[in-house]
This record gives sequence, C-alpha cells and structure tokens, in this order.
Amino acid sequence: MSQSSESPTHAKLYDMPEPYSVALPEQITHVMVVSVGTILFGLIGLATLPFLVQPMIADISGIRGGVYGAHDAITLWGIFAPIVGTGLAAAALVAGAAAMRFNSWARIVLLFFAVFEILKGLAGIYFHLAIIRLVTNGYAIPTFGFRLTALPEWVDWLVGGLLGIYTLYVMMLPEVKIAFSRKRAVG
Repeated sequence: MSQSSESPTHAKLYDMPEPYSVALPEQITHVMVVSVGTILFGLIGLATLPFLVQPMIADISGIRGGVYGAHDAITLWGIFAPIVGTGLAAAALVAGAAAMRFNSWARIVLLFFAVFEILKGLAGIYFHLAIIRLVTNGYAIPTFGFRLTALPEWVDWLVGGLLGIYTLYVMMLPEVKIAFSRKRAVG
C-alpha cells in the first residue's frame, strides 16, 4: 500500500501525541481531585458512620445506665451528625463518580454536598467546643465524646468540612462550570 493512498486523517493519527501525555487544564485536575476525594469520603463514611447511630441512641435512651439519658443539644448532635453524614457520604460517592464524566447534575449535587458539609463542620466545631467548655467547668463529658467510636464522627465533620470548602471552590471556577455544561473537559 503506498503512502499516497492513506487518508490525511490516518496520517494525523500517527502525529498526535499519546492521549495520556497531554496535560489537562489545572481546573480539570482539580475536578478529578474532588471526584476521587468525594468517592473516598463517601466510601469511608458509608462504612463507618451508620455504626455510630446505635451507641448514641443507647446513650440518649439510657440503656447503658449511669448518667446517660441526657436529651440535651450535644447528645442530639451526636445522633444527628452520623445520620446526616451517612446521607452526605452516599451523595458524595454517587456525585463524585458522576463528576468524572462531567455530568451536569453531579456539579449541583457536589455544590449541595459542599455547603452541607461546611455547615456540618461548623456545627461540629461548635458542639465540640461546648463539650470542652462543659469539661472545664467540672461537668461530666457526654459519653459519645470520649468513646473511640466517636472518631469517625470527628473525621466526618472535620475532613468533610475541609473537603466541602475545597469542593465549593473548585465547582465555582468558571472553567469548571463550562466543562460541566458541555459535559466534557475544556481545553
């Protein structure tokens, strides 16, 4: 087969660089970081947060005896946070996977995820400062505050809040908005 019989399109294929060696625009790299981060956050949240609800319900109902059975805002936060965190983890998992394909609905879900995680992070800081204030005033620390099982909740509101801030920043970039409206990377 002679070289003249090859189409120009066929010749251009050999001149193109490897598709994986072409650098993505920086904003799209941020989208991929958000996608992977929310997928991991969703998986870890779904694997740990639902298991926090049962001990906290036992605390609020007084099943374990002792000084339990408090129905104050701190204890209610201890039940509310893992339930909402589980829902946000599921949303993060699904939206993170969809964001890799630049589905326009994924950006909207990630924006809601970011806002709620930031609010939950701020509430977590408030309630944990309230626990510190109680302890420094000589009161007993709420039971969920010193259990090792509370660690996933702390990670949820702290890491979730930071991930929410980063996600909100990335999803509000003009290039990212355009990429999601076109359903493909810009550049």
